[in-house]
Amino acid sequence: MRKIARARESLSRIGPERPAEAIWRVRGPERTVGEAQTLVEQAHRALTLSLWQEQLDILQDALLEARRRGVRIRLVLFGNRADPELGKIYYHHFVDPRVVEGRLRARLFVVVRDHEEVVVGNLVGEGESWAVRTRDPALVLVAEEYVRHDVVLAEMTLAYGVDKLTALWTGREDLRQMVTGEEVYGAP
Repeated sequence: MRKIARARESLSRIGPERPAEAIWRVRGPERTVGEAQTLVEQAHRALTLSLWQEQLDILQDALLEARRRGVRIRLVLFGNRADPELGKIYYHHFVDPRVVEGRLRARLFVVVRDHEEVVVGNLVGEGESWAVRTRDPALVLVAEEYVRHDVVLAEMTLAYGVDKLTALWTGREDLRQMVTGEEVYGAP
């Protein structure tokens, strides 16, 4: 009888499993831009982004409008020009963007809305554009951590200089293979 009582007690503490969050996938430049634009327009508190210059150029008006609504913006930019009204921009100069694009085989962008929803995609002028969108908390967290990591590296680059960071990753085979993508794709 005690075993049954303990089993009932244990079962009562187990809540129902949370249903899986959907992951929506779209293809094509218009739909890819549309997913990113929608998240920017729906933001109430915060946007965490990693964008390439041409992606920022497309989303800049919506981002400025979000900023006017009081949305905090954290942006890592693979480029060199952004409207100062967007706030603090973290420029990705610690590794040549061509190296990153070669490793990722994409111009990957990230848009996280209010720490609740994310769009990750590839938006390019030519080639395949695609995006995935989800509210899955684990994937939102991974996307935000990806951007936070780049923020820290951008600030380290400013503090210590690009030459020191480049010497570090090019001087060690394990880091060079990770940064260039050789560990996945092999040597060029």
